[in-house]
Amino acid sequence: MNGRSLIAQLRRITSVPLTCSFNWWVALHHQFRGLLRVVRWLRGEDDLLRSLLRRHGYRVEFDPGAERRIATNAFWEYPDWADRLDWLGITFYFPLASEPSPSLELLRERWHRYPIPTPLGTLSAHYVESLQDWAERFQKPLLFTEGGWGKWKGAAAYPANWHASAAGTDLALQARCYEAFFQEAAPLAMGMFFWDWAEPGFSPAGGPAEAVIRQYFGVQAADPLSY
Repeated sequence: MNGRSLIAQLRRITSVPLTCSFNWWVALHHQFRGLLRVVRWLRGEDDLLRSLLRRHGYRVEFDPGAERRIATNAFWEYPDWADRLDWLGITFYFPLASEPSPSLELLRERWHRYPIPTPLGTLSAHYVESLQDWAERFQKPLLFTEGGWGKWKGAAAYPANWHASAAGTDLALQARCYEAFFQEAAPLAMGMFFWDWAEPGFSPAGGPAEAVIRQYFGVQAADPLSY
């Protein structure tokens, strides 16, 4: 069943607004969709995937035949049925900086210009502009469905990579990541869900990152958070 058929069935049984939580890289697919068409025409998805993983420090082994399938899925998650949704939902685990202790100014800048080394040279990803253009193309409100930054030192580079937690903690960095998000990306969206409030190794609760969230939500320190 394709997305359009599923949405049509849901419309017949419910009147609640419908959304879908797309992975964060859909914003990059939107920005680089012309280039990715060329890569697909050249059947170079698997080479591009290997290169990106290697340049970002990952060592991954694939089962026979799985690499091309994974690469094709990874680079073509850009559904044309998003126009049938009420809200465009997307996660916000965008990598922001590989530097060990990036400043708030750098984190804010990277929401607009994040360097991606590729076999074709270094490309500049424009997260905020791509998200805004994507939402305007479909004329839908944007909802950040899941995201956040852990307490570990590599959180700015690997927001959702739990393996990076072995590097130790950096609560100040976590707070700066949230601050940069609220200043640069949050204004684009109608709302957001943070992951994971209940997980001690990831949650902003009880630290400076929680203070940042309270500041932007206008919640007093004595009040419980209930997002």
